[in-house]
Amino acid sequence: MKARRIAIDRGLSITGILGILDQAATMKLINLSTAIDNLQKTSFWASKSLLQRLLDKHNL
Repeated sequence: MKARRIAIDRGLSITGILGILDQAATMKLINLSTAIDNLQKTSFWASKSLLQRLLDKHNL
């Protein structure tokens, strides 16, 4: 989190993995459902409601 704080202090915008997946799906670069399924097979954690909102945003 130290790197995040430094980036913010220097005026950089922060985007997490879900934000990156959202942008990639919007640009039709990835299959969002598959990407989320693969992400859930790792140690990544996000609430089911957050993941569902992202899927709903893309009508999935």
